[in-house]
Amino acid sequence: MSGVIVLSGPRTGSSAVGGLLDKLVFMGKSFQVADASNPTGYFEDLRFQYWNKELIGTHYGSGKIVTKISGDMLKKLHGFVRWNETHHKFWGVKDPRFAWTFAAALPTILKASPKLGVIFHTRAIEDAAKSLAKHSEIAYNGTKRMSYVQALDMQLAWDNALGSAIDTAIGADLHAYATDYDTLVAETPEIVHELVQFIRQIYPQFEPSDSSIAAAIRFIEDRHGKRN
Repeated sequence: MSGVIVLSGPRTGSSAVGGLLDKLVFMGKSFQVADASNPTGYFEDLRFQYWNKELIGTHYGSGKIVTKISGDMLKKLHGFVRWNETHHKFWGVKDPRFAWTFAAALPTILKASPKLGVIFHTRAIEDAAKSLAKHSEIAYNGTKRMSYVQALDMQLAWDNALGSAIDTAIGADLHAYATDYDTLVAETPEIVHELVQFIRQIYPQFEPSDSSIAAAIRFIEDRHGKRN
């Protein structure tokens, strides 16, 4: 049994990665519901999302990387991962908040899932900040909550946390795959097939059906437009 964690930031297209993975592997028991700012869904397992929110204390993060986690919180995390391992041959988790908690959480995750892999997903910081400022207004019923400058500052802080999480994953010699928003949209079939091969590196018995692969490709093309 094995799994993969998507490490990313907000408004980077990580929900697109979560959605395509959901066509291929188990991604969660119960997801955050879709809303006006993300109408096709977030694909964030609420167990892990609530766990991360409790640690970072805010919706988007305090700007401080979590370095210490209580025993009770680690016990919860271990239980979530073990449940996935017990009930599914391969599983995935996507929550951008892991950028803030991943380094401190990794030893516990590896105890429950030694064959863990990670997917690094990024987007140009300026583009992600523009999207965050735009969609923070949509999400809060038309009341602008975040300027572009505020969104850019937050994205820069998140990018720093993500870099630390990526360094932790590389230092632990985890199986890793990197992609970005522009490449995902421009080369969707190729990225989906590469992800299938990446999962096979972790779990060689992984054999998704042709229809599942087609559904993963179609999910991205329907969400972001099919290339000409």
